[in-house]
Amino acid sequence: MSDGRHWYQIRKSTLESMFTIRRDNLSRMLALPFHKVVRWCLYTGILVCYICSLSPWFTWSISNTYFVIVLPLFLVALALNRKMEHPLLRRTKVHISIAIYIAASFCMSLLGHYSFMGTAAMLLQVPIFYSILRFDREELMRLSDFLCKAMGWMMCISIPFFVYHLAGGSLPHQFAYNEKLQYTFDNFYFFMINDSNERIIPRFHAFFLEPGHVGTACTFLLLTQIGRWKRWYNIVLAFTSIITLSLAAYVLMVMAFFLSAWIRKRAVVGKMLITATFVGVFFIFAMNYNRGVNVVNMLIVERLSIGDDGKIEGDNRVNNEFKKEFDRYIESGEILTGGPKSMDKFEWGNAGYRVFIYSYGIITTLLVILFAFSITKGAHMRPKWGMLIIAAATFWARAIPFHYFFFVPLFMMAQIGWRDDPDYHISTSGNDINETTSNTPCLK
Repeated sequence: MSDGRHWYQIRKSTLESMFTIRRDNLSRMLALPFHKVVRWCLYTGILVCYICSLSPWFTWSISNTYFVIVLPLFLVALALNRKMEHPLLRRTKVHISIAIYIAASFCMSLLGHYSFMGTAAMLLQVPIFYSILRFDREELMRLSDFLCKAMGWMMCISIPFFVYHLAGGSLPHQFAYNEKLQYTFDNFYFFMINDSNERIIPRFHAFFLEPGHVGTACTFLLLTQIGRWKRWYNIVLAFTSIITLSLAAYVLMVMAFFLSAWIRKRAVVGKMLITATFVGVFFIFAMNYNRGVNVVNMLIVERLSIGDDGKIEGDNRVNNEFKKEFDRYIESGEILTGGPKSMDKFEWGNAGYRVFIYSYGIITTLLVILFAFSITKGAHMRPKWGMLIIAAATFWARAIPFHYFFFVPLFMMAQIGWRDDPDYHISTSGNDINETTSNTPCLK
């Protein structure tokens, strides 16, 4: 029976039901997935800080301000984390580390050559350091996977272009000059080559500043993946460290191999003997192949030889002029306070612990050491001391303790250790049991 309506007419009840949203559905729509938002903010911010600390050419214009750009991400993450019933950032005892970091910031300004703006820049990074230090072990494992995969993908893009160039392929490029650090390059966009013609083969450093930085960064990331080195991205990172032809990276890789075995409670003596035999045979071959005119001998073996002065040839982190000034400096009372000491009067190329002590004094250096110990709180004994050994070895050659590619992986190494270590009672399956219930704010 017809109700007298035309075909194009719609009942009022039908129209209301089309545009009516039930209260429970509305609540679910408006409830932000806090866990996902917080994780996205933190991982994106940390990745930007990590990459920018390696000074790729496309970030030179923001090298002093990149952390300001990502700072809102960390502030949002911290604010949302407070409202979550099951917070993503679970570690709470980090205030001592932050206090030491702030003290070091002031010392590097008051006693060193940092300006007021330099101090402000370090203090603006307090929320970033605070956020990272609050990651627990399980979340650090996820962060480690994320950074290793990101770095692995970048190297997978860069290395084929570098190999194509070595094979004689033609690629567009331009001259690049880093005014702050006085580096000059041929920039092929996907990789850079130092314009020096002293080497028989270019050293790979992708689009970052130095081969040593890239090799060190990749080795550090491998130390956060102990027990998982067969994953594709870790193989890429290891291969990248090798083709940087960086002596520092090679030494760190050998140290990482033995520390990994020690942390996993494996036999170390046998591995040391096998490795020593292999390295010895490899070095003898490099010294004799083509009468020593080869990449490995010229860039690695010869730098490990003992010179006429009884020192290792590769120990060239400072020049003779600075050595004399540093010897005078440590004999004076200035060592207690340090600067302000400008390095401009010395020739280019000085780096390492001596430059740090000369610039900032022994007080700041002790604060850096205390900071390194403080971030190992809660870590197991072997990963803790393994990290401190790596940190000391790297600080000796490249004293940049608060650079993100230095600090972040070392903190992860100490807290993660060996992923399948039975001494840890935290699940390492990668599934957060609270994640399904923590996507909404707590009811308060």
